[in-house]
Parts: sequence; C-alpha cells; structure tokens
Amino acid sequence: MSDIPDEPFPDTLEHAIEIACQAHPELDPDSFTFPEQGQQNFVFFADDKVIRLPRNAWTAQSMPREVQALGLLKDCPVKIPQVIDYDPDVHIMILTKVRGAPLDDKAVQKMSKQDQKHIAKQLAQFMSFIHQGVRLTPKDRDVLRSDSSYFHKQIKEKLREIEQENINEGLDLIIEDIQTYLFAYETLEDSDVLIHGDIMFSNILYDPDTKDIGIVDFTGMEMGYRHLDFRKLLDYPRPFFDMIIESYQDITGITPDLKLVKTAHAALKSYHREL
Repeated sequence: MSDIPDEPFPDTLEHAIEIACQAHPELDPDSFTFPEQGQQNFVFFADDKVIRLPRNAWTAQSMPREVQALGLLKDCPVKIPQVIDYDPDVHIMILTKVRGAPLDDKAVQKMSKQDQKHIAKQLAQFMSFIHQGVRLTPKDRDVLRSDSSYFHKQIKEKLREIEQENINEGLDLIIEDIQTYLFAYETLEDSDVLIHGDIMFSNILYDPDTKDIGIVDFTGMEMGYRHLDFRKLLDYPRPFFDMIIESYQDITGITPDLKLVKTAHAALKSYHREL
C-alpha cells in the first residue's frame, strides 16, 4: 500500500469529481449521478460503475484491505460489488454497481411475510458464507485483523458524558452492561470469523423486480466476532430480525448470542448518543 498523502483529502464532492476525472480521463462527469453521501467516502455513479474517494486517511488506509476482502468472496451467494480498478496513488476505487434501493424498516413492513422470509434467508446465507464459507490463509487473517481499541475508547467517552447527565435506572443498567462488554471484549467466546462489520439499511440493497438483495460497502470487513454482523439488524422490525436469526441457525446450526448482539447494538447507540 502506498503512503497516505500529506495533502488534504477532497473536502467537497466537486473536488472529488475533479480528482477522479484527472486520474481517469475516460470518465464523463456529465454522466455522473449522486447517491446520498456518507461520512467516510465521496461516492458517485457512472452508468454501471461506482466511483469512491476517501474523505480521510483512515478510509484511505482501509481500501487495500477492502480490495483483498472482496477478492476472497468469489462465490458469494448474494450480489456484491466487484473491483474494476483501484488506484493506490490517488486512492480511487471503481467498482461494479449493485442494483437495488436501500432496504429500510418501512420497506420491510410493507412486504408480505413470504417476501420477508425470502430476504431474511438471503441475509442469513450471506452471513453464513462469510463467517464459515470463505477459505482464509494465515496472511489473510493477519491483514484483515483490526484493532477495536480506538472505537471502544470513543464509546467509553460517550458513556461518561451520558453518565454525567440525568439518567434513569433502566439506562444505568444498560450502561453497566456496555461497560462490562467492553472490558471483556478481547476474551469473548463468539468466534473469530470474517465479518462484514456494517450490515445496515443503507448497505442492503433490494431489487423489487427479482426480490433479491445485494450487499455493499465492505470498508469494515475484518476478522471479528459473529454477533457484530447482527447488531445493526436490530433496527429492523423484531419479527424480521427473528427470521434472520432463525434462517442463520438453520444454515449454520449456530444461534448467535442475542445478549451480545443487544449489548453491541446499545454500544453503537451510545456512540451516536441515541440511548
């Protein structure tokens, strides 16, 4: 991986487009369309391609790992992006576009129970594939292993802020659970598996024509605990979440530790001050 440049990363979408077109003159900016922009990358579409540029050094450093991770998922049971080009000198990634719209909770609630089960099964197939179906070498594991200490430090700071405010007894108990979870994190017995790390509304795309899903944004793919891939799914309606758990258990014979899932979900909520 090349060194991360000292000069600032693009701070506007216009600047990101300029950098991308300078590096790839074949791109036509007049054909670009723009999704809602995230906090980590600038993203725009060019026909069936997705162009991404990082907003910061952390995201730039994660790109080579993402390229390697996507290369391991050749037999993925759901649609995922394929890397067309990655330029480590200017930190531009071009991927294939996955068809569909973000699968939010309102869209799920409008579906029939049969369609919900179909999607839940696909999500379970995807997670069981990356958790158990990908052959990893020792080198793969080393490259994909990350340090959670920075994120956990941020959560602890948020918890201290929340504790200083007027909180009720129920929230006190949740905070205590999160603190215990963070303290014991390195010794959890929830397996050390390949995880997506950010399975959430915006990263699950649903195609209403085929009723199939695709998964995007593999920036956070790493070696970690399997319960982490279920934490954000708790934002879906509980019956749908239970369908995912049931399908995952049917496929793998493993029931995720729901207490860990709920605590990890609460930790994220505390990070975003949403407790």
